[in-house]
Amino acid sequence: MIARRSVSFVAALAVFGSAALAAAPVKVTVVSVAGRSVFLDQGRQSGITTGARVKLFPAGSVVVEGVVVDVSSHSARVEVLPGTNMPPVGTNGEVAVSDAPPTTRPTTAPSTQPVAPPHAPWSRKETGRSPDMPLLAPAFSLAPGQRESTFHGRIFAEVDASTDQSSGRSNSYYIGRVGTSFTLTNPAGQGGQIDFAGQASRRGSDLTDSNVTEDDFIIDRFSYTIGDELYAPYRLEFGRFYSYYLPEIGLIDGVEGAVRLQNGLNIGGGIGAYPLHATDQQEGDDLGFHLFVDYASEVPGKFNGTLGYQKTWHNGDMDRDVLIGRASGYLTPKLWLYGSAVADVYDGSEPVHSAGVDLTSAWLQARYTPEPTHGMSLSVSHYTWADIQRDDFSPVPVGLIRDGRVDRVAVSYWRDITKTLRPEVQAHYFSDQIDDGYGGEFNLTASGINKVPFDLFGGVFYDRGSFTEGMGFRGEIRPHTGALQVFIGYEYYRYTAVGQVSDSDYFTRQTVRGGLGYQIGNWYYSLTADKYFGDVDDSYRLGTFVEYRF
Repeated sequence: MIARRSVSFVAALAVFGSAALAAAPVKVTVVSVAGRSVFLDQGRQSGITTGARVKLFPAGSVVVEGVVVDVSSHSARVEVLPGTNMPPVGTNGEVAVSDAPPTTRPTTAPSTQPVAPPHAPWSRKETGRSPDMPLLAPAFSLAPGQRESTFHGRIFAEVDASTDQSSGRSNSYYIGRVGTSFTLTNPAGQGGQIDFAGQASRRGSDLTDSNVTEDDFIIDRFSYTIGDELYAPYRLEFGRFYSYYLPEIGLIDGVEGAVRLQNGLNIGGGIGAYPLHATDQQEGDDLGFHLFVDYASEVPGKFNGTLGYQKTWHNGDMDRDVLIGRASGYLTPKLWLYGSAVADVYDGSEPVHSAGVDLTSAWLQARYTPEPTHGMSLSVSHYTWADIQRDDFSPVPVGLIRDGRVDRVAVSYWRDITKTLRPEVQAHYFSDQIDDGYGGEFNLTASGINKVPFDLFGGVFYDRGSFTEGMGFRGEIRPHTGALQVFIGYEYYRYTAVGQVSDSDYFTRQTVRGGLGYQIGNWYYSLTADKYFGDVDDSYRLGTFVEYRF
C-alpha cells in the first residue's frame, strides 16, 4: 500500500505541473528499467531536454511521474521517487517538451512598418573570385578557454505521509527528502562538464507492533565528461553514471570511453563496479566491463542501433555474460519500429541453467500514424529471470529462474474526432508460467473545449489477471489558468478473485485524488491528497513538493 501511495504523490506533480506549460507532449514508451531510473525510447531529436517532467501510465495502476536527468539523441533517462513501484517495460507515457517558466511579453505592440537600421558603407573591397572558391568562410569552434562556463540544475524538497486503517490495523508511513542535481559545463575553462545528483532522506513507519526510522544519503550521480559536444571525435566519462550507450547495464562506478567515427559510428567500452540499489547504491560485490558499437544515421531519427556485451564478476567469481541489442527507425515516414533484446550466455556452471544462450528479455513496438489525426501501436514483450549471483533486490526463487516468464501483447488505437476531442481504445493479453489474462480500456480526452483552460479525461476498463478480475471507471478534470493548475480525479473498481463469480465474492475500491500546483518564475509548489476507501480499503495520503530551478 505505501508504495502505491508514494506513486500517487509523484503522479500529481506531472498532472498539474506540466498541463499549462507544455503545449504538445511527446509520446514515449519505457524500454528499460534499472534501479530508480526509467529509460525512454525518445530523446533529444524529439525535443526532450533534461529537467522535463514525465508522466507514465502503467496498466492497472496510478500514474508515475519523474524528471528527465539524462538525454541522448534517441533516448532519455528518467528518475522517479524512491519507494515507487517501477513501471514495467512497455509502459506508455508522455514528456512535456516545453517545461520552462513563461516568458514576459513586451507591453507595447511592435511597429507594423519595419525600419532598417543604419549601416556604414562597406569597408572591405572584394577581390577577384574563381569558381572553386567557397561562398562562405569556414567556421571554427571556440577553444575551451574562450567559452563561458554554465551552471544549471534544481533544488527540491518534499514530504509524503500516509495512514492505512484497512482491516482494523493502523499503520502510518512518511518520507521526507531534500536533494539537488546540477550540471557545470566547461569548469575552469578546460572543457567538459560535471554532473551531480544527490539526496538526503528520512523515512519512517509507525506500525501496530513496531516503529522504524531510517536516514539515507544517496549520490545518484557524480561524473565528469569530456567530449560531450555533438561533434566531438571522442567521449570519455568517469565517476558514477549510467552508460551513455548501454543504459541497460545499470549504474557504474568507473569509466566509459567511445571513439566517434565518421558517418555516425561510435565504438567503445567501459569498466567499473556496479553499486547495489537495494543498499542505497553503496558499493556492491560486482565488477565488470562492457563493449559496444553504436550507430546513428546522418538523417536524424532515420535509424539508430546499438550492440553491446557485458562481462561481470561477483566476489571474484565469474558471473554474467550478456549480449544487448537495441534498434529503432522509420521504415516509412508513417511507420516507426523499436526493438531491444537481452540474452544471457551460460557456460553450464550456473546453478539452474544449462550451457547455451537464453533470451532473457525482448521488446518490440510498432507505431503507425497514417495521418496526424489518428494512429495505432502494437507492442510485444518477453521477460525471464537471469541465472546470476548478484542480488540487487530480494533473492529470486530457483523455480522462477528455471520456469518463470511473462509474455505480453498490447494494441492501441486513437483518433481525433475534433481538434479538442480524442478517443482511444487499448487491449492487452499476457501469459506467464502459471496463468494467462487479458484486459482493455476505452478512454476519452477533451482539451480546451471552446478555448476554456481545462482538460477532461474519462475511461472504462476491464482486467483479468492471475489473481483478480474486475472492471471499473475513472474520471479526471484538470483546470489550469496561467501558473495555477488543479487536479481532481475519481476511480471506481469492482473486483473478485479469479474463478469466483457470486455477488458475495465481489469487493469494491474507490479512490479520490486532488491537488493543486503553482509555478512562478523558477519556483514550483504543489499540494496533493488521496483517499482510498471500499470494502477492504481505508487509507489516505498527503504530500507537498517544492522545487527551484536555476
